Amino acid sequence: MAQLNLAPVPSVVAIQAVVFLVNMVIIRKLFLDPYLRLRARRDALTAGSKADANRLLFECDEIAAKVQEQIDTAAAVAASDRERIKTEAMNKRSGIISAAEEKAKNEFDSVASRIKQEVIEQRRLLPQVIERLTDEVFKLATNKH
Repeated sequence: MAQLNLAPVPSVVAIQAVVFLVNMVIIRKLFLDPYLRLRARRDALTAGSKADANRLLFECDEIAAKVQEQIDTAAAVAASDRERIKTEAMNKRSGIISAAEEKAKNEFDSVASRIKQEVIEQRRLLPQVIERLTDEVFKLATNKH
């Protein structure tokens, strides 16, 4: 029967070890190192982009807060101006109404005074008018007979 010799041959082991080491160096230089550099670069770019994105988001939030603050300030100023203008308008309106009421009262008093004077004048003339009318009626009545 055949005999199986399982004892390692040192020259074959040495050749296989050299072939393995050469293959390992070649694989590392051609594939592993470029892959690791590319991955490290991609991670750096991705992490950098994430950091930039986070920084930009933070800046955007700060700008939005400043804009909102300016809007709130402008709204408060506008409300204050609106109230001031409204108060001024109401005061002006009251003044105009008071002046118009005073003018109307004066005009009414003047017209009422003229009417009273005219009534007094007409009452003073009334006996003369009655006398003339009586004379006219008497003349007409005597001329018919």
